[in-house]
Amino acid sequence: INRNGFFNGPDETSNFDPAQDQERECAEPQVTITSPNGGTVAQCTVDLQGQITSDSDLSRVIGVITGQSGDNLLELTWSGARPNFTFNTQAPVFSGDNTIQVTAVNEYGAGDSYTTVKCLAGQKDIHVQLTWPQLGSDFDLHFIRPGGAYGASPDDCYYSNRNPDWGVAGVSDDNPALDVDCITGCTIENIVLQRAFNVAFTIKVHYYSDHGRGPGSPRVRVWRTGTGRGGASASTAVTVSSRGSVSSGKGPR
Repeated sequence: INRNGFFNGPDETSNFDPAQDQERECAEPQVTITSPNGGTVAQCTVDLQGQITSDSDLSRVIGVITGQSGDNLLELTWSGARPNFTFNTQAPVFSGDNTIQVTAVNEYGAGDSYTTVKCLAGQKDIHVQLTWPQLGSDFDLHFIRPGGAYGASPDDCYYSNRNPDWGVAGVSDDNPALDVDCITGCTIENIVLQRAFNVAFTIKVHYYSDHGRGPGSPRVRVWRTGTGRGGASASTAVTVSSRGSVSSGKGPR
């Protein structure tokens, strides 16, 4: 029994241990993004790294990358133990300016942190970008060379053939490259070709699995420069059923 609001010794009891700093357990997480920290990147992929301080267990860590052409949602994994946690993942970003937000959640609330980064991949001859709105669905981007076959190696640049050799042996800038295979943890894929020939390419999107999310609405956007400076862009919105594939048309000539 406490009679005056103070702990008065052997005739009173308390389960509060000041050494354990128990009052801090009601605080929401504190998030610090350590990378990227502004600046630019040549490819639209960054190492997203940071620290989280939380005196209670984390229930979720989410990333949102916002660019001119939409949002990329990330389900982030973390490591560590109370009160110190870390996250480290390879994250695809948009061509141009990006704002990155990381939010950590525990039983008492949510804390977040922001950073920015600019991707210069739009300066490549061709940059193809696939985005979709629902986290957990699995879409795949395919970029096929002239006369090539869908799903064939080395004709098709996609998750099983991410950097095929299309040009002169030993030369890398005439080969396309897929940055990340987003399965369920993110919502964007990029394929870039630094030096393109004056031919027609085919772009296709495959709805590999909905993972119970149902129909999806992916968007394909293409940047074409031809000179590495200036250039044009185009976007195509498509809606597909819970599984299947759709062709987004011919690439730039």
